[in-house]
Amino acid sequence: MPLLSKNCLLPLIAIIVAGCKLATATASYSIESVAIFDVSEESSQTGLSPFKELEVSNPNLIWESLGKNVPQRFEIRATLRRHKQDLVSHALSLHFPSTYEVYFDETLIGKNGQLPSTGQEEAVGRSIKTFNLPVKASIEDTHSLRIRGSHTHAPNTGHALILGVTPLEDNLHFARSTAIAYSFYIVFALFGIYLLAYYVINRTQHQYLLLGCTCVLFGIFAVNKLIYYQINVPYTYLDYIGYVANTCTFLLSIIAPSTLLYTLGYRQKLIYSLAALPYILSKSIEPLGPIPATAYVCLALSVISIALQKRYAIFATSISTILLLTYELPFLAQNQALGFGALMLIFLVSIINLLVKEYKERHRAQLQNTRLQLELLKSKIQPHFVLNSLTSAIEWIETNPKQGVKLIQELAKEFDLLSSISEQKLIPLATEIESCKTYLSIMEYRKKAKYQLELINVDLSAELPPSLIRNLLENAISHNGFGEASVTFELSQHQKDGQRILRFAAPTASETSEPKTNEDGTGIRYIKARLAESYKTWSFHHGPENGKWVSAIITPSKQGTAAAIDLNLTSSKT
Repeated sequence: MPLLSKNCLLPLIAIIVAGCKLATATASYSIESVAIFDVSEESSQTGLSPFKELEVSNPNLIWESLGKNVPQRFEIRATLRRHKQDLVSHALSLHFPSTYEVYFDETLIGKNGQLPSTGQEEAVGRSIKTFNLPVKASIEDTHSLRIRGSHTHAPNTGHALILGVTPLEDNLHFARSTAIAYSFYIVFALFGIYLLAYYVINRTQHQYLLLGCTCVLFGIFAVNKLIYYQINVPYTYLDYIGYVANTCTFLLSIIAPSTLLYTLGYRQKLIYSLAALPYILSKSIEPLGPIPATAYVCLALSVISIALQKRYAIFATSISTILLLTYELPFLAQNQALGFGALMLIFLVSIINLLVKEYKERHRAQLQNTRLQLELLKSKIQPHFVLNSLTSAIEWIETNPKQGVKLIQELAKEFDLLSSISEQKLIPLATEIESCKTYLSIMEYRKKAKYQLELINVDLSAELPPSLIRNLLENAISHNGFGEASVTFELSQHQKDGQRILRFAAPTASETSEPKTNEDGTGIRYIKARLAESYKTWSFHHGPENGKWVSAIITPSKQGTAAAIDLNLTSSKT
């Protein structure tokens, strides 16, 4: 397998080719022939026949993937033609992982490393070199180019030969354009790191994780390509650089379609097998590389999703189209900064919009919770509640003064406890249970019934928002005609997958009746608002189960994400 496939390097090659095409208008060199010869000690030095002749399909640029079929000691001979005579300085750009010397018209113009001589070891060459052509290169004539070298330090390296002659000024212009494009790639990587950090902190949107991985992988891939082609590193390192780039390309071809499918709302596991399509297509269709194949597949999935009226389908189609045009359209291919700049702008605007929306929703939930706290306090001291309690107290005082005094004491304790905890965000479960028992004591006096709250495996040191269980008790008693019976409520707790699950079970008045609930009532809205304020993710379920009315509050046992558990109940979750 070559070190880096031709299609994998499409953006860089497109820039080089576009630069050479531009240079054709003012420059004056064309490559007429290129051949590689085996000059190892075992080969005869007289009457050499070419080891490999390269096809010159583009007279401005030679790009040939040679694989590992290069002699350890070689000589590359090329014929260059100068079409007009001028004073424009030209440079020879050469990418060939080896140690070599370059001769122009049999004059040594530069070295890459140091070839071994008697008693000396070979000095390893670099990955890329640029050589200024001598003054005689401006003469309108046919010139010879000879590159003599070896690659004994990495004989199994897959070779790619890139050779071009361009005006020196254009060479600098192309280098600046490439640097701008790669700066956007690095920004992509930093943007991906930001998304990953945001996901680790919040754990709310899984598409942040997938998109962050995609951006980071693309940034690593681009930086590796930059090191491979633009930074002079010893050619013996290119195998490792190529391995990282190929690994990132493979992962990108899998993760990018997966990110798209998740963002579009697909959750069926089988459909994610489509994520393997880019890699399969790149292996099946020779001219198609993994990155363009990924763009084509993403675009096809986005267009299909538009027909299925999936959310974000138009947005995904726009991004896939820009990415595809950036790789395939000649103008954008030679100005990749434009394409990737547009993508960065779209991503940044989208993320900022999403963050602003999330902030507004959280702020609105906090304001709602504040209003509901006031509603809750008002509901506990509203006239009919006070009147009923005082009426019961009067009756008890007339018939049993001691019990009447106890009722008044319980009322005072209830109001004092509620006022002390209503402003707190979280309270210990022990405090919540104390409030519940006080409330049940008051209701025993009022209803002349016997109420008991049974605790099953409840951690009293755990915390939760105030008055959640108390509101569930109040709803159960208010919506059931228990009469003067003895009623036992159950509160249990258990842990599962990093979640704390509190289950409150209340018996119904009869086997056929179900307690009436009001989703928009103060009690239920208070519970939801308190959970939204205190936890990033939570679930609240309530409904009939085995002859009881069960409510389940699911929150993270520690800092993390709490996933909803299917209890076959009416649910509200975030």
